[in-house]
Amino acid sequence: MITKLARNCVVAAGLAAVLGCLSPAAAADKIPVAIMEFTTKGGVTQQQMDALGDLLADTVRNLGRYRVIGSSDIKSVLLAQEKRSMVTGCNDMNCMAEIGGALGVRWMVVGNVSKFGSAYLLNIKLLDAQKVKVIGSESVKVTGGEEELLDAVPKTTRRVFTKGARVMFPRDGAATTAGAGGGGDPGLEISRQVSRPMSPGRLWGHITFWSGLGLAAFGGVGLWQGKSAADKYADGDMGAWDTSRTWTGMGFTCLGLGAAAMVTGVVLWLLDPGAEEHGTTAVLAPLPDGTGTAFTLTGRF
Repeated sequence: MITKLARNCVVAAGLAAVLGCLSPAAAADKIPVAIMEFTTKGGVTQQQMDALGDLLADTVRNLGRYRVIGSSDIKSVLLAQEKRSMVTGCNDMNCMAEIGGALGVRWMVVGNVSKFGSAYLLNIKLLDAQKVKVIGSESVKVTGGEEELLDAVPKTTRRVFTKGARVMFPRDGAATTAGAGGGGDPGLEISRQVSRPMSPGRLWGHITFWSGLGLAAFGGVGLWQGKSAADKYADGDMGAWDTSRTWTGMGFTCLGLGAAAMVTGVVLWLLDPGAEEHGTTAVLAPLPDGTGTAFTLTGRF
């Protein structure tokens, strides 16, 4: 009875040390993330894996939104719960999910690194222990020795958390960042919609097309004014004849110039190198009844 009570106290103390050290406000602000030990399939020593694991944990901690549970804390809790088999040899997703359940943690990070000749293969995954699936992963070939490997671990970790943040913080939308909240790395990648600058071809296409549309609209107004003046002339207002001719001539001139400008704008759109990317297409086809020809322009302008 006393042994069982002592063991339960050790488990409670371990969980408190891992999950309850921070104040309630701080705990509510940061999401706990368990960092598992690095593993290898060869070419990397245990000391090197421990150092890489510490580097990964520091990177996650510096992102500012996460409370890191290190491998030593994980070992302490699992050993206290007499789950020694999980401490070593846990490589599959179901085992990771079980560890997450034992820790009361949903998000877990696993990494492995192996050496092949003079190159390293670095793999980092962010797991959802509740749904037993990967929400972010990166696999990177690192050349240039150990120094390059040390640089690759933080960069790869940030990319993984940028991907995972879309699931971990769904309310943040398209502007979710893995390190928002202060203390993040300045080099943190941001997942957001970025407006690409408009190419000169598309820009001048817009200018000429919409200017032509405006001229054509003004030409239509001119023809309407010419028709109104012609009606007055027909009713006996002899002075309306010159007004009708002026407006009619202006209307046809603006319609011609507007049509030419609109066609020029369309041509500039179609000749733009990014037209295919934006799905811009033009179709000129005869009408079914043979009375004319139809011109269709589709795309995102």
